[in-house]
Amino acid sequence: MSSMIAGPKLLPRRPSRVVVAFNPNDDELRELHTRCIKACAEYNSLSGSASSLERGNKFKNILSQSAVHHAAPTKVQAGFHMDYGLRVFIHETAYIERRCTIVDTPVADVKIGKFVSIGPNVTIASAAPPPTKMNIENLARGCRELLGEPVTIGDGVWIGASAIIGPGVTIGEGAVVSAGAVVLDNVPAYAEVRGNPARIVDKDEARQTAEKEVGSDHDNYRSLI
Repeated sequence: MSSMIAGPKLLPRRPSRVVVAFNPNDDELRELHTRCIKACAEYNSLSGSASSLERGNKFKNILSQSAVHHAAPTKVQAGFHMDYGLRVFIHETAYIERRCTIVDTPVADVKIGKFVSIGPNVTIASAAPPPTKMNIENLARGCRELLGEPVTIGDGVWIGASAIIGPGVTIGEGAVVSAGAVVLDNVPAYAEVRGNPARIVDKDEARQTAEKEVGSDHDNYRSLI
């Protein structure tokens, strides 16, 4: 039995979405991308015994100076990947588990708030493909184009392992994203979402389902003795 509210979306999309196009094949952007990939590799090569100061200094090298508004996070585990680091803002209290990937862009902010906890193998993407017709026409002219949409993860959010956060998404303060969820729309503050695509969990229905499953297991056990 499903423990989620039916419906096509968590919330309607924002009426005024900030969507900006960019060409990843631009020479300057290629250089910035190469710089960021190299900085990520150097950060990931740190030993497990590296001090918080050393980890913070290495992580600053991943981010553009314009993106460092506070102390760099020191609780980011190895296997971390980012594309540009130009507009990614991660609060120093955030905890990011191993193999997190941020598919960022040079045109849209990615903001991760205070005391956010991100599980292993999570992907956060602010890059999106352009409309198909436009993309084909541009490719025919030798021009590759992508779109960037901002992603905001509020304070105290918990994101489970292998979740995917898509472009243009805002996750409200204190929300919970269950493991493996694919979040394509906004998540209200203090809500819990799960599934693909993610849906808000109905807490009462979830509790009733759990109680029925426990009762069923108990009945099955009694039938065996």
